Amino acid sequence: MAKSVMVRAPAREELERAALIGQTAFESPEPGPWARSYNWIADNWGLDHLIVVEVDGQLVASLLCTPGMAHFSNDIVPLSAVGGVSTLPEHRRCGYGGMMMAHAVRVLYDHGYHTSALWPFSYNYYRKFGWEVASEHRSYTIPSELASKLAPPDGTRPARKDELPTISRLVARFARRYNCVTVRDDLWWSCIGAISGFEFDGSDDPRTSRCPWVHERDGEIDGCAVFNVSGEGEQTKVEIKELVAGVPEARRAILSRLAALGAPDISFYGPIDDGFLQELPDPGLVKVELHSGFQFRVTNPPAALELRSADPGLSGRIGFLVTDPVLGSVEFDVEVTAGKISRAKARAGERLSMDVQTFSQLYSGYESPVRAAELGRVQATSRSVLEFANRLFGNALPFRSLVEIG
Repeated sequence: MAKSVMVRAPAREELERAALIGQTAFESPEPGPWARSYNWIADNWGLDHLIVVEVDGQLVASLLCTPGMAHFSNDIVPLSAVGGVSTLPEHRRCGYGGMMMAHAVRVLYDHGYHTSALWPFSYNYYRKFGWEVASEHRSYTIPSELASKLAPPDGTRPARKDELPTISRLVARFARRYNCVTVRDDLWWSCIGAISGFEFDGSDDPRTSRCPWVHERDGEIDGCAVFNVSGEGEQTKVEIKELVAGVPEARRAILSRLAALGAPDISFYGPIDDGFLQELPDPGLVKVELHSGFQFRVTNPPAALELRSADPGLSGRIGFLVTDPVLGSVEFDVEVTAGKISRAKARAGERLSMDVQTFSQLYSGYESPVRAAELGRVQATSRSVLEFANRLFGNALPFRSLVEIG
């Protein structure tokens, strides 16, 4: 007998079951973060941002869409993370995850979230639904003995809740150099706090009172870190999920302070263009690795482009044909006037054709149109239109730290 399969939003009374699916699928020891995530999204954004698969009356798969806004250099664009893509072990390999991903694309499109990001377990898997690798980042593992000597640790302490707006401004200044960093508004902090269980009680023991730590100098906050501490004794680990500093000295001071937490070494991530090694007297003592980062997708190419600004000296018209595995092909033209992008009423003579995965890489800044054409992923009517597109998309690099949802 054929199974009855339905992809839909959960009812309020089904949230506990949906969260349990995620906890079970990811083999998470604690139910709290999963339950808090599902309830937070339902309370703040509505149940239609949660997706489940019902098979013969039983929920067997679930995922979360977490809306927000993201920096793209000096622009702000709607972005929804997709995460917690989960299927119970006994129901895997039935296509339920793919059903949810396709449904998620339509949900994001209908709700005006023109871009999306996720942390993949498999790049090939999510590529089938339009997401594509969008970044590379560096990971650093620095011995605590070395970190303790980088700078005086004075001024590094747990943040107070009333300092979150100041931290948000610090991150916003950092984000002007990059694409895809989520805007740290009140809702973002509320979401991260719910998931992570932040407690702003003034305790300096990060094992029992998790919250961001800041570095303060002359009364001004110039650095912030979000990190986890786990293990005991020689097995202690200090893993920094995000480290943002307005000046290099602030980052070194934070690392120096965290070196006192008892771990043999400290790990943190930085953008591909990060210059941390240049600050060190002996960079050979630091282990550096290059990682593929998050995946990114544009759900509505013309609407997403209209929210971006281009080179102020750029004017002209360009056409696009973008093929999408979920939403189908879209052909559109844009007009650029003194760096402002808008939909063109007349058809452009010069055009680019590509799949949405490639368009997403151009939009995120991970790939340039000229390079994508050299790889055979963009078809252009001329070399000049590729050079025009290079200036249209700009040259800011993509980056999302490990504190980002997805």
